[in-house]
Amino acid sequence: MILFHLTTIKGLLQFEDLNDKISFYDCIGAFMPMGFDLNHSIYFNKNDVERIIYKGYVDELEPDFQADLDSWLSSNSERLQKRQV
Repeated sequence: MILFHLTTIKGLLQFEDLNDKISFYDCIGAFMPMGFDLNHSIYFNKNDVERIIYKGYVDELEPDFQADLDSWLSSNSERLQKRQV
């Protein structure tokens, strides 16, 4: 018997739209043990998360990465469009 569970990967998943804006989701969920597959994944945004059950490993680079990402999002806001679930 094989058990599957959803693992969330944080980051930007980008799509180029016809209106010359970059649309994106904040996060992608992948089913384990299969892993990331564009055709069998769940895309969502941080504001769609009601609660976090378990937060896995976070290394010392994560806060800097998140700050850099937030800065990039702010400085490119005119080119970005967040997709809705």
